[in-house]
Amino acid sequence: MELLSVIRRWHCRDHLPIREIERRTGLSRNTIRKYLRAQSIEPRFQVPERPSRLDPFADRLRGWLVLEAARSRKNRRTYRPDEPASGPQADLARENERLRLENRILREEREILKKATQFFASQKP
Repeated sequence: MELLSVIRRWHCRDHLPIREIERRTGLSRNTIRKYLRAQSIEPRFQVPERPSRLDPFADRLRGWLVLEAARSRKNRRTYRPDEPASGPQADLARENERLRLENRILREEREILKKATQFFASQKP
């Protein structure tokens, strides 16, 4: 929350009016006044320590991560879903697959045409 210190600096040191600070930050004038009147420098929140469901497996997971980091880039395991669920990613994946198939067919046709051209070029009229 360094925003509070920036607001105080602009107001006290740079002598900016509250309206200008409002324009720069997008905060309301009342909020800015409240921050300027507050005695605390930054709000502090206590986050309670909560156990995770993965805590029992933390050592095993850490070991797997170390092993994966040691592998070469091409041998690392990555998550690749078979088919993206829906949305723009799924549309792009389907379009890419369709274009790959079309490219493969066009390459095969080009090879056939090359062979036919060679065959007919070798024939003498």
